[in-house]
Amino acid sequence: MSTANRRTPSKLSRGCEFIRANGGIGSVVKLVWRKLHERGLLYTLRAVHTNLSPLPRNPQRNYRHFITRHEAHHITTLLQQTTHHAPPSLLLISFTATPSHPDKTDASNPLAPLLLTTHVNLKATPTLPSNWQLITLPSPPDAVAINKLLAGSTADYFTILPPDALLSPLAPTIINNSLATPDGTPPPLLLYTDEDRFTPANKRHAPHFKPDWSPDTILDWPYSGHLTIFNLPQAHQKGLFTPTLTTLNAMVYDLTLKLALTTMLTHSTVASTTIRHIPAVLCHLAPSASLTPQALAEIDHVRLTAATTINITAIPEPASTTPPQCPKADLGFANVLALPHLRPLHHDSPLVTIIIPTRDHLDDLRKCLDSITNLTSYHHLEVVVIDNGSTHPATIAYFEQITPHISTLDNRKIPVHLLQLDIPFNFSTLNNRAASLARGDYLLFLNNDTEVITPDWVERLLGHAAKPWAGAVGATLLYPNTTIQHTGVATVGIGPTHVFNHLPHAYPHPRCQRDGNWSAVTAACLMVKSEKFHAIGGFNENLAVAFNDVDLCYRLHARGWFSILASQVRLFHHEFKTRGHDRASIARRQRMENELETLFTTWPAMRDDPFYHPALTKSYPNFLPLS
Repeated sequence: MSTANRRTPSKLSRGCEFIRANGGIGSVVKLVWRKLHERGLLYTLRAVHTNLSPLPRNPQRNYRHFITRHEAHHITTLLQQTTHHAPPSLLLISFTATPSHPDKTDASNPLAPLLLTTHVNLKATPTLPSNWQLITLPSPPDAVAINKLLAGSTADYFTILPPDALLSPLAPTIINNSLATPDGTPPPLLLYTDEDRFTPANKRHAPHFKPDWSPDTILDWPYSGHLTIFNLPQAHQKGLFTPTLTTLNAMVYDLTLKLALTTMLTHSTVASTTIRHIPAVLCHLAPSASLTPQALAEIDHVRLTAATTINITAIPEPASTTPPQCPKADLGFANVLALPHLRPLHHDSPLVTIIIPTRDHLDDLRKCLDSITNLTSYHHLEVVVIDNGSTHPATIAYFEQITPHISTLDNRKIPVHLLQLDIPFNFSTLNNRAASLARGDYLLFLNNDTEVITPDWVERLLGHAAKPWAGAVGATLLYPNTTIQHTGVATVGIGPTHVFNHLPHAYPHPRCQRDGNWSAVTAACLMVKSEKFHAIGGFNENLAVAFNDVDLCYRLHARGWFSILASQVRLFHHEFKTRGHDRASIARRQRMENELETLFTTWPAMRDDPFYHPALTKSYPNFLPLS
C-alpha cells in the first residue's frame, strides 16, 4: 500500500480531531480539568502529548528511563514471590564463545550490579544456586551433542544460554521462584523470560517485553526468545532437539512448539499454568545476536512442520517490503519482521454470514457492500443487513435494491437478508437477533463504516477461526489516512484500548505486523465460529454500546478460545462516523463509564491483561516501556 501521500497526521489535525471527537472545546477543557484532579499534572501532560504526537520520538530513551525508575520495583515484586517448596534441579548449558567471564558477583545486594544500571557489566555472572548445574559445551551449538548430554542428565529442567548472550545475575533466583510449585499444581512444561540487547558500548537497549502464553503468536514467530527453560522428562518424550537443525534459534523454537502443541490441540486453559512467562529481563543479547538467513529458513521450516502436526494447512508468504514510515522507531525487531507470513488455510468452504447493522448513512453502507462485491474472492457468503430504524427514502430504496441478493463483478449472487429492528440502539441485541437467523457456520460481524482492502480477507479470517483453540478473529483496521485504528485490544490505564492506535501502518513492531493473540479484538470486523458464539450466549445485551465485543472475547477466552489478530487482513474503518464518539457528550461518557464498570465487575482479573506486559506504558498502548 502506497503511503506517499498518506502520512501520520500533524499535531494540529490530531488536536482538531481530538476536540471534535470529545464534544468540542468546552468538553475537552472539562476533561483535562478532571484528569488534572484525578491523575495529576504529569499524567495529564503526558496524555496530551501522546494524543497530539503518537509516534514515539526515542524508544530507547523510554527504556533507559524504565531501567532507572521502574525496573527495581518489578524485580523486587518477582523476588518476593517465594514459596516454601524446594525448587527442582536445573541444568544450565552454555558455550565456550560467550561474552561473559567466570567472575562471580556479590549476591549480598540482590539488585546489584545490573538491574539498576543502563549498562551491562560483562564481568558480572550469576552465582548459581545448589540446584543448578553448569555444563559448558564447545561452540557452535550442535543438536546431537546437546541431546547426548541431556540423555545422561537426571535434572528436572534445563535451559541453554546462547553463545552471544548474558544471564542476569538475578536470573537463577527468579527462575527458581517460578519453578517451585505447590503440591497439587502441575509442574511447568516450559518457561520463558523477557530479554534485551546491549550495544558495543554495553548500553542496554531494544527490550522485548513479551505476552503470556500466546499460541498463535508462537506459531507465527518465535516470540518466546532466547532464554527458555524446558521440562526435561517432557522434552525426552518429544525427542529433544531435532538433529537436522543447525542453528540454536531454530532448535529452541522447534522444541518449544513440540511441547506446546498438546495444549493447542486441547484448547484448554491448562497452558496458563504449565507454560509460564517470567515478566522480567533476565537475558541480554550481544550486538552480534541476530537471526541469520540460515536461522530464518530453519524457523520457517519449523513453523510449517508444527502447523502440519496439528492439522493446520498453511503457506508461507513473503513479508512486506514496505519501508517503515517511522525511521526513528528503531525497536530491534527487523529480523523477526523479515520472516515470511504464515497464512493458515481452511480445508473446505463453509458458509460465512456477514452481519452488518445500519441506520441510514446510505453512503457508508453502499461503500461497505460495494467493497465486498468488488473485492471479496470468497464465494460461499450470505449477508444479513440489520436496519435499525432507517427513515431516509433513499436508504429504504437501497434496501429494496440489494435484496434478495447482490452481484459481484464476476456475476456471482450473494444472498442478502434484511432484518428490520426499529428499537433503541443496542449493538448486542441487534447482532444477537441477526445471529439467531444466520445460516452460516461462521459469523462475520462487520460495521457499516468499513471498506475491504484485502481481497482474500474472508479466507484469511477463516483459516484462523477454524483452529480448535480459536475464539474471535479480528483484522487490522486502518483510518482513511492509512494509520492504524485497530490491531488488537489491550487493557491499559482506565480500560480496554486499541493498541498502536494512530501509528503508521508499517510501524515496525511484530505485535501489529504479525498474527498473534490479544485479550480482545473489535467487533467492527470480527469472525467467530457460530457454534462457539451460541455456546457462550452471544453478545451481552447489558452492554448496549461499548465493550460488548471485549466482553464476548473475555467469555470465549474463559472457555479456552483465544482472540486472534489476522494482521494481514486489512480494512478501512471510518471510526465513529455513523454513531458518533463515545465521549462526545456528558451523557455518552457516563454511559461508557457505566458499561466499563459492568465489564470489570464481571471480569476483574482482566484488569491485568495477560497479553500486555506490566512494564509497558499504561497511558497509551504503543508498547514502549514505562518512563
